[in-house]
Amino acid sequence: MIGSQKIHQDCLAEVYKELAEIVGLETMLKLYDVLKGQQLNFPTRLYASDKVKKNR
Repeated sequence: MIGSQKIHQDCLAEVYKELAEIVGLETMLKLYDVLKGQQLNFPTRLYASDKVKKNR
């Protein structure tokens, strides 16, 4: 729910629908609340190469 409104997942924008499927509706809504209006770019590498070298 957003405030007192029920969420209709079938009406969500595609990116939010996909995100809700991956992380769950509650987490998606938290991310939406904190990050809405921003553009995210995830690097293709999960680990920072300079930090991996330090921990070897």
